[in-house]
Amino acid sequence: MSASNSRVVGVALAVALVALLVSQASALVFPSFTSPVFGLAIAPDGSFLVADAGAGISEVRKGVYGSVATLPGVTDVAPIGRGDMFAVTSRGFAGDGKLYRVSRGSRRAVADLFAFELAVNPDGNPVGADPPSNPFDVAVLTGGSALIADAAGNSLLLVDQRGTVDWIATLPNQVVPTDNAKTLFGCPGSGAPQCGLPAAIPAQGVATSVAIGPDGAFYVGELKGFPAPLGQSRVWRIEPTARHAVCGSSPACQVVAAGFTSIIDL
Repeated sequence: MSASNSRVVGVALAVALVALLVSQASALVFPSFTSPVFGLAIAPDGSFLVADAGAGISEVRKGVYGSVATLPGVTDVAPIGRGDMFAVTSRGFAGDGKLYRVSRGSRRAVADLFAFELAVNPDGNPVGADPPSNPFDVAVLTGGSALIADAAGNSLLLVDQRGTVDWIATLPNQVVPTDNAKTLFGCPGSGAPQCGLPAAIPAQGVATSVAIGPDGAFYVGELKGFPAPLGQSRVWRIEPTARHAVCGSSPACQVVAAGFTSIIDL
């Protein structure tokens, strides 16, 4: 898929989503979300689900707004059936870094993704001062397993029906230009430390999104980390049978779209 074709598809999907929101909201006055608001999903019954990290999972069903579950730090939700869903939380937004199975009014922790990252650290990058795990997107696999894009771990994770966590693939660091960061910091006139950066430095491939394609493959979108380069984010296709694949060198991964800046969802 070319970058131009992928942009056309993305615009078409965005237009369709806006149309759906308008139709659902025609007889509805939305309350203020606690925010920040992240993942959006459509449940099998047509209700619209919202991951509100400040409060929990909300829904709009047949024009009626309501709360599904209180879940601080929730960053994404993936419907399994009517009233049944996976959700992920992030310590970066006052959550606990876990995968949950949520039903109306109840929730059950399925896997501790934060603990997995601390123990395994699949991408091998230094943990640093920030939370090393930031579960940002979740998708449901047939059979009740879940795929999670970990934005701090730069990895695609798999949680099976028993709650066992494994990693499917990691996204690679990439040497990228620093000119955008220098512009953002007002260089050269500002005298900011960033003005002294070399022309290019390595940036992490932050895994922000995962979707299951019609071919059964896993598609992962990346947001390039500092120095926030323009046009350097990519979409990766990962074989569904892959395990412990290091994208950039593994034949199980390939770039299928490029030229984006800061992908946050697929």
